[in-house]
Amino acid sequence: MSKNLASRRTILSEPQDWDQWIKELRSHTDFSIHHLLFEDNAQPFTLPREPQYADFSPTAADAATSQPSANIRSATATSQQKAYGNAANDYETRRKRYLYEIKLITAARSAITDSVSKAKLTSLREGDSLRQWLIKLETSTAPTPGFMTERIRRQYHSHIQSYGPRTSLSDWLTEWEEIMEDADLYFLTEALTGQWLRDLANVIRHLSDGYATVFQEESRKLDEEAAIAQFNHYKALRPYTTRTAPAPSLAAASSTQWTYQLAARKTTILLPTRHLRKNEPKETHPRPPLEEEERPHQRTEENPYQLIDKETVAQRATFLHTHCQAVGRYLMNYDLLDSKGTTDFARGQKRALRDDPKLQQRVDKIRKEQA
Repeated sequence: MSKNLASRRTILSEPQDWDQWIKELRSHTDFSIHHLLFEDNAQPFTLPREPQYADFSPTAADAATSQPSANIRSATATSQQKAYGNAANDYETRRKRYLYEIKLITAARSAITDSVSKAKLTSLREGDSLRQWLIKLETSTAPTPGFMTERIRRQYHSHIQSYGPRTSLSDWLTEWEEIMEDADLYFLTEALTGQWLRDLANVIRHLSDGYATVFQEESRKLDEEAAIAQFNHYKALRPYTTRTAPAPSLAAASSTQWTYQLAARKTTILLPTRHLRKNEPKETHPRPPLEEEERPHQRTEENPYQLIDKETVAQRATFLHTHCQAVGRYLMNYDLLDSKGTTDFARGQKRALRDDPKLQQRVDKIRKEQA
């Protein structure tokens, strides 16, 4: 979507620009003239006729009567002046209202001419009304009913597939939220069901298998809610149908209302710190694949959704490595002799043993002494 860098206005040139352009046009025009833009048969104010003092002089019938006394002539002049004064005030009020509307219409015309392409500008005639301008632009530019839905669908799937090892997740999530706003606006199927949450789960699974599983489970509840909403819509169109509504599960009835903003916020919170650092230098060489026990993100037993980044695991391994070299008996205090440890702490211990063959020999010696 092309934008004017000076005013950050959308330039209307392609069908995909139409909806955003209309939204901005509404915000850049005064509400009091919206009916002249968006309603048919709306008429602007006309310039009122200026009243003349002679219009309020005594009528011919009054002049044909007998000559009035001085008091009557004075009363007649006073009433004439009062009537003329009221008419003059009314004229001035309507004139100011007319001039103010002309000013708003001129500003609206400028807002339109400054935000359409040169090709569109040639079709706008100066003598046409605002409504005629908008109808011409809508006829030549507005997208067909399914155009934007299909366009957003392609954009959505392309963005889902674009995530890779070198992608900045924070930037990816920002663009993903913008796409989801359009997907919700154009009733994309993926946004109306739980599919969007499943797609997000697949993206973050390598970072947090636990939260990816939570997203998968919650997506089923969204599917149930979408099925019920679809049935209610179907029943509204066909009130005499014999079909019955799908029964909602207890989990769906008590579930939190998941939105793409909520999912993005949870994903951002759960990500390791290194994914959120700004201006982080990109790696020039890909890292070798890590073994299962070396994976940088593991879940603790206390909180299965809490992530431990690679730096933390490395620090623990270094801590154990240093102390195990210094004191051989220290190994027993941390169950290093138990080769079946499955916690993150045990994995760090295994790494310390693997990286130092001499340390492994000391462990074997202690095992023999205890046997």
